[in-house]
Amino acid sequence: MTLPDTMPPGLECYSQSPVFTPDTLPERLKASHFIKPGTYGLLRVISGTLRFTYETEPPTEVVLNTGEQIVIAPDSAHHVGFEQPGSFQIDFYRSKNHVKRPDNT
Repeated sequence: MTLPDTMPPGLECYSQSPVFTPDTLPERLKASHFIKPGTYGLLRVISGTLRFTYETEPPTEVVLNTGEQIVIAPDSAHHVGFEQPGSFQIDFYRSKNHVKRPDNT
């Protein structure tokens, strides 16, 4: 799998996660999950060391340290876990021309 290292042009940040630490990281992020269709994530490691796993065959693991980031492509199964205590945050991007659905997404 070729990991995306940039996002396509024409995207805008529309949301941001809380800052996650080992104590606040939800179980659902430690297990297999997806970002919703049409959305890209930019995961930024604020401190510590994080293991990001794309659930490909075979799995693709990336270890991210303080100051590093990774682009998360839409519809890509993945999960995260801390290697060393720290914190991270995710910015969510979508097309500037995105039309909101009735559920406001």
